[in-house]
Amino acid sequence: MPPSPQAYHPSSTHLSLHFTRLFLLLFTLYYLPRSLPALLPPASYTSLDRPVPDWLEPLVRSPLWTSAWVALGSAAVGIWWGVKCRTGLEGGVKGVKEYAEIALYHLVFTALFAALALLLGAPLTSCLLETLALAAHLANLTVLPALIALGVPRQDASNASQARRFDWGRVFLELNPKSVRERDVLYPAVCAVLGAWVGIIPLALDWDRPWQAYPLPPLIGSTILSALAALPSVLVAGVEAGPGVGRSAAGGKTSTMSRGERWMRAAEMGKQAGSKRGGRRA
Repeated sequence: MPPSPQAYHPSSTHLSLHFTRLFLLLFTLYYLPRSLPALLPPASYTSLDRPVPDWLEPLVRSPLWTSAWVALGSAAVGIWWGVKCRTGLEGGVKGVKEYAEIALYHLVFTALFAALALLLGAPLTSCLLETLALAAHLANLTVLPALIALGVPRQDASNASQARRFDWGRVFLELNPKSVRERDVLYPAVCAVLGAWVGIIPLALDWDRPWQAYPLPPLIGSTILSALAALPSVLVAGVEAGPGVGRSAAGGKTSTMSRGERWMRAAEMGKQAGSKRGGRRA
């Protein structure tokens, strides 16, 4: 009996998915802002005595144009990655209603990221659209794949909602993923936030370079570091795919099922047992 996707994911497929995501994010960052060159706004550099390389000029000509294109591309990559991560997890998004809830959660987290950027010193009036584009980009890299893969953490009292909330807390609050796919959701999200944080540093440097214009440094930092999250995820998956691979599927004692999923399964088994008892009494 082959191991289930929850217990083990083939390393070759796992590696190819991460490299595909890395390529898509780099394509989003480097090539999408060059789209429709006729619509590119005129350059408005603060210093003309520092020439910009030809390969970099379309990216730094308009920070708003670049951040908007990158946010649009990262949304597509985030949806694709969430769907790919969902294939290895029980649960996930089911139905049009849940996709509408995902859009609402995405807007909420975009507003939270924008508020955080403003609290950290982002311009309130002159660069508000750039801040919103950066916030949407961060939501695309962090929350969007998790909402699609893990499902929306509803606040009702059903067993499924309680299990989802438990898994969200375990993955993002305790930083304790139990499967390959949960790591594939967590690691890029953490790296995206760290990349944006590190990207703030060049903003404070008095170099007056075009690529230092807000929000380019945190935008580039979050994209590159989130793309490079493939490295720790693949390494950890490779370490776990050692001699003990598939023990749970082969009948061993090791299991990688999350506690929330075990909770859901136990609740379903309890309901089935109760219905059987009721049928016997009748």
